[in-house]
Amino acid sequence: MQYLKKIFLVAVVFFLVLASPFFLWVYVNHVPPILMYHQVVEAERPTSEQISPALFEEHMALLRKFGYRAIRLEDLVDSLKKGIQISRKAVVITFDDGKESVYTKAFAILKKYNYPAIVFLPTELIGTPGYVSWPQVKEMMAHNITFGSHTKNHTYLPDLPEERQREEIVDSKKTLEKQLGVPIEYFSYPTGGFSETTKKLVEQAGYKAAVTTNRGYEMKHRDLFELKRVRLSSSDFNDLYIWVKFAGYSGVFKKGKKPY
Repeated sequence: MQYLKKIFLVAVVFFLVLASPFFLWVYVNHVPPILMYHQVVEAERPTSEQISPALFEEHMALLRKFGYRAIRLEDLVDSLKKGIQISRKAVVITFDDGKESVYTKAFAILKKYNYPAIVFLPTELIGTPGYVSWPQVKEMMAHNITFGSHTKNHTYLPDLPEERQREEIVDSKKTLEKQLGVPIEYFSYPTGGFSETTKKLVEQAGYKAAVTTNRGYEMKHRDLFELKRVRLSSSDFNDLYIWVKFAGYSGVFKKGKKPY
């Protein structure tokens, strides 16, 4: 029995020695995760953009259980610009599209856990059926929720001529700033699609950074106008898998998609 224990111990040590370069590589390739949600709704057959209120609250509870803290997107961007190492226990919470469920379902849960988040709004859809209204947006602003642009019409930008892209990018920023009275500094590409021209137009419009989905090949957050996000939805119900996404390692083995 003692002999078998020694063999087992040697095997474990041998495995750790062989695997250590792999674990080091994974550790080095950590990026602070930017979590991406869309709709928080009950649905009989949820899509990849939907999550139930109960499961969303479970995600927020797991953040606390696992020892993570939610930070603002601007805190992450400032750290990246200054070359400051951000905590490996930090995540950013984002929502795309400005669906009404962000206010009716997610908002109360975020307040319960005192988590900041940023919501990207297509300005022409604000106040239309199924989307947040301006009074709802202003109420959320008073409780640690910030807002960014998601164009005017939620249009896939790479398909548009340059002038139309500029209009979608610039006018949405102006509308949000006029209505909310604060600088709008962050942008989300609809459907994650962008081109080099699109990125340049976003930067020229005065935004500090832009988020995509898993589009593009820059995986380390070095390009502030190509920040990758981690999609979460109804399919994320396994605690271990959720932890991997929160931990900032889920993108290590994921190949970036074409920008558009």
